[in-house]
Amino acid sequence: MDKPLTLLESKKKDLELDLSGRDVILVEDIVDSGLTLSYVRKNLQARSPASLEVCALLVREGLQKHDPKLRYVGYVCEQEPYKSQDEMRNELQVENKLLVVTGGGGADAFPMMLECMKAFKLLGANSELEAIFITGPLMESGQREHLRELARGLKARVLVHVDDHLNYMNAADLVVTMGGYNSLYQLVRLRKKGLVIPRPGPSAEQQTRARLFSQRGLVDAIFPGELSPTRLADKLMGDLERTDYPIYDPEMDTDGSRKASDRLAEHLTAARISSPACYILKQSDTWHGTADASLDRTLRSGE
Repeated sequence: MDKPLTLLESKKKDLELDLSGRDVILVEDIVDSGLTLSYVRKNLQARSPASLEVCALLVREGLQKHDPKLRYVGYVCEQEPYKSQDEMRNELQVENKLLVVTGGGGADAFPMMLECMKAFKLLGANSELEAIFITGPLMESGQREHLRELARGLKARVLVHVDDHLNYMNAADLVVTMGGYNSLYQLVRLRKKGLVIPRPGPSAEQQTRARLFSQRGLVDAIFPGELSPTRLADKLMGDLERTDYPIYDPEMDTDGSRKASDRLAEHLTAARISSPACYILKQSDTWHGTADASLDRTLRSGE
């Protein structure tokens, strides 16, 4: 296996490696304005690599001054403002407690939403509870129509997609969602009461995230093996009355993207990598005094 290149130590030292004909991946922890990323891309592109792609762990949406041309993205953080709960409830003409059920893109949201609709049906039309189901555009049309059939006679609306997703969530007294990163990020950002129903698989990612958030008191959770209309109906009414969550600890560490970038750099330093080259950009140092971002330079590739 080829010997990995050594870490470039000097902040003032430009990249000296010959990248001609090499495949290069730039790995950025956080993309804000993208000014530094644009500078580094031009710098590396001038060295005639065979290909040059960018991987970002986290993107703060709407702050970019240039198109960052990202090939791989971990998570997107929305930055747009949102309406107050009262303003949005007036716009939606909501008169009772509101339940918002959302399934992200919707490709695998039907089982969760079906159980929610059955639970809502058990509660009945006289429960003084309204519901908005946002299925997502990727849910099959037949599945969506089945939800609409079940919603007949209930105070429930079934929508395909909304542009102002945060506004709908903020209008709710309780949000029911799957365990995706962006969904839970939105709950935490809004400090909304949320019931998380993670998908059963194929990976344990959503269940792990739901369990950890629940243990911190940020959300309530019900797991696939526990899910039934009766159990869910009890959870919905119980969570609407609860006052002991969400709990927000000001000391909670939210620097996960920086830690992920640091760990990735550590692995690249220790591992033998032949190709492509990986160029790690971090926001703790500077690259020739460029304005908003900073770079700790780690370069790995084979000779």
